[in-house]
Amino acid sequence: MSGGAPPGLFPEEAGGRFLDVGVLDALSTEARSRPRRRANGNLHAMEDPVHRLLNAVEPGTYIRPHRHLHPPKDETYLVVRGALGLVLFDASGAVAAVHAGWRGVVADVVGAAVAALRAGAPGEPDLVAAIGPHISAAAFEVGEDVATALGAVAPEVPAVRRSPGGRPCVDLRALVRAELVRAGVPTAAIDDVAGCTFSEPDRFFSFRRDGAHSGRHLAAIVARAG
Repeated sequence: MSGGAPPGLFPEEAGGRFLDVGVLDALSTEARSRPRRRANGNLHAMEDPVHRLLNAVEPGTYIRPHRHLHPPKDETYLVVRGALGLVLFDASGAVAAVHAGWRGVVADVVGAAVAALRAGAPGEPDLVAAIGPHISAAAFEVGEDVATALGAVAPEVPAVRRSPGGRPCVDLRALVRAELVRAGVPTAAIDDVAGCTFSEPDRFFSFRRDGAHSGRHLAAIVARAG
């Protein structure tokens, strides 16, 4: 990853490091100022057996699926702020996990991820995609500028819904599905994991619903032999 945390990123509290929305905002600002549009804030010392860090990945960047082999290491990601998770994999074991908020959808991060996965996989990969739970069309209200930008992503898909006197609502799932199909992923190979993170508080956390005190989700994808 490129660069470390900006000075003073982590406030000290009771002898430890305290993470709050201000820390996330500061790291995101740092990432947006960099050419690769990502930045990490280390919580570990290099000699620690487990490396812990915050990684801000802003729209316009992409991290290729990779492995650490010398020495081999496992990686676990905890998503602390985001909108929609997309997992891609093929029969050879190549995998990719994608965050697709509305800006990422407009920038076609989905198509970029599929292209990168194809480039790194042997032969012609047999891709499968899983669209994770996220805010539903009924709950995802946006301004006209965002609705216009998202409506242009796939004009053939009725993803933007308008009602008299109300704000536009957008179906992110339909747009991500359209981008997957456009990138060559067969419709039958796209799995929808149902659930609205905003309207189902008994099942999901939601930053939009609960603000900075919301819990966080964890998503993982693991390649297995056989």
